[in-house]
Amino acid sequence: MPSARSVVWARALAVVVSIGGGATSLLACDAESGASPDGDTQSGDTSAPEPGLTRYYRDIAPLLAKHCTSCHAPGQAGPFRMDTLEDARKFAELGLGAMQVGLMPPWMPDRACRTYADERGVSADEIALFARWIDEGKPAGDPAELQALPTPPAWAPNLILPISEAHLPSGELEDDYRCFVLGDASLFPADAYLSASQVAPGSSQVHHVLVYAIAPERADDVATADAADPGPGYPCFGGPVPSGAESDLTGFFAGGPVPDLTLPTQIGSWVPGSQPRRYPEGTAIRIRAGSVLVAQVHYNLSEGRPLPDSSRIEMVVRERAPTTLVDVRPLAVRSLDIPAGEAEAVNVGWFPYFGDAPLTLSTVAGHMHLLGHHFLAEVVRRDATTECALSIPRWDFHWQQSYTLREADRIILNDGDGVRVTCEYDNSASNQPIVDGVRVAPRDVAWGEGTRDEMCILYYSALKPFTPVPPPVSSLCELAAPCVARCEGPSLDCLMTCPEASPSCQLCALRAGLTCSNFGCVGALRAAGDCLGRCLGAAVMLGSNTGRCLESECGGLYADVLACMDAPLPEGGCEAELDACGVAF
Repeated sequence: MPSARSVVWARALAVVVSIGGGATSLLACDAESGASPDGDTQSGDTSAPEPGLTRYYRDIAPLLAKHCTSCHAPGQAGPFRMDTLEDARKFAELGLGAMQVGLMPPWMPDRACRTYADERGVSADEIALFARWIDEGKPAGDPAELQALPTPPAWAPNLILPISEAHLPSGELEDDYRCFVLGDASLFPADAYLSASQVAPGSSQVHHVLVYAIAPERADDVATADAADPGPGYPCFGGPVPSGAESDLTGFFAGGPVPDLTLPTQIGSWVPGSQPRRYPEGTAIRIRAGSVLVAQVHYNLSEGRPLPDSSRIEMVVRERAPTTLVDVRPLAVRSLDIPAGEAEAVNVGWFPYFGDAPLTLSTVAGHMHLLGHHFLAEVVRRDATTECALSIPRWDFHWQQSYTLREADRIILNDGDGVRVTCEYDNSASNQPIVDGVRVAPRDVAWGEGTRDEMCILYYSALKPFTPVPPPVSSLCELAAPCVARCEGPSLDCLMTCPEASPSCQLCALRAGLTCSNFGCVGALRAAGDCLGRCLGAAVMLGSNTGRCLESECGGLYADVLACMDAPLPEGGCEAELDACGVAF
């Protein structure tokens, strides 16, 4: 299957050919340009510029530096260069066609939905300037006319870690996803605070990099996966946490271990054109003591044989605690139904927010796999009005990034608001991958980490006032014990409403109530299963209050669960079961 980059440029070429005129010079590769074999940027054109003509050094070089050469330069993701006069002349028509139809520079969000900071896009005036340069014969002008191009702010990281040291991607895969463990738990003996990061790709085949801080509770899963796979790292198409690490809820209610609901924290990323990510003064991402850093690297090998990679992450990490924490979390729609042959398979997830304080979102990012067609995230206010958060109408798996909301236009979730995530997939016969020269047949697709599985996730960053990490606890519900002690009477609702009660604590209490009832509450629990899962998911992923969500989302179904599970509590019939969770009514 051709890469998305190849498809983009094939489309652009078709547009260029249809334009006519000077486009035929693309096929001749501008042999008259006088490019030297070693790629010297100097040209034989040293004549004085004619009055009124556009000029490369004065007009075009700054335009290309602004919009193109962060990708189209040696060692970057672009399939050709545009950072020299000769290359700009050679690929001018192709670049113009891509600009005119909006393919380049790549910007996936629908601007009618929302605008973001640092948007990419060429203005109509800039496109007209570039077209005029082509029409006038692509004059060079005087190199002395080249003014100093804008330079990014000084970058001074204090922690640099190699991601992959001369790693060679798999030559058997067009898209190779590999996770690398960066050091071990001893790297952060105490809590640390990340105020800036930058990933430096080490190969032109690196398409994107995501770096996570895996909480201490999941460090063993990562170490096991790393040790089980030969060579550095382990395969990880869907995410950094190895497959199978998540607990099975069915097994849990049958007496299995309490599910681990810890989420990985994204601390760094790179996509073509990325710049160092700096958080405002007093704002940082917390890296918990004992966390393990894992980098997921996507290699795209459609352009040639595997090349060694030496990517790295550069960070500014401090011991001093900030006043505001950045919390990166996913809103994942896990129940996906994408039937074979369906060209418009729509899946929707609803994430209600109930909280004592507003939740401020500063970035948003969508994630689907290869069948994705349209990604949409909306804020639904308590009064049922909607606000677009992110819309990507033509999903392209190879162009994913996080979008920063303008400071004056950040999304504020208030009590009773929610987020609706809609993912549309094209699982038709014509949208299947080609394997060994044959297009495979469509199949039913659900959530999964494999290449041909799918996902539907809205990643977001929330800004929250600094709070210290709670001390270690001896039981799941220890932090909620003071809240439960203030309850007016014994009721499971008290624990479900306690802000200090973690979702794992609440799951443990639900199992205690189920066991205590001699499984007589199975029917009520099963009837409320959908809204129960929705509210527990919102608690994990959005920080929503579980009990208030259940009351709003489930209504009478939640009341039936409480009536059944609360019945034995006054007689103390559930003490042993609840004691296992660390709670007593």
